[in-house]
Amino acid sequence: MPLYTYDCSDHGVFKDWSPMSESDRPRACPACAMPARRALARPMLGKGGGQERPAFACDVGDRAGSARSGGGCACGAGGCVH
Repeated sequence: MPLYTYDCSDHGVFKDWSPMSESDRPRACPACAMPARRALARPMLGKGGGQERPAFACDVGDRAGSARSGGGCACGAGGCVH
């Protein structure tokens, strides 16, 4: 079951586990019980165990290093830092 982010207009952002079939339904704010709409959240990358990081947290040095090691950009430039 995914963890979704919701935004209450009075109390701000909170997270809640919801079935994917209910992902578009508002959830009750834990502070006021008013319906809160799902908010956009940045994707997290990681293997679990607390090592997750935002998908855009890497800097140019990280991308350049991954390109040299065979990962990174698929433009074919070799060592690309897109």
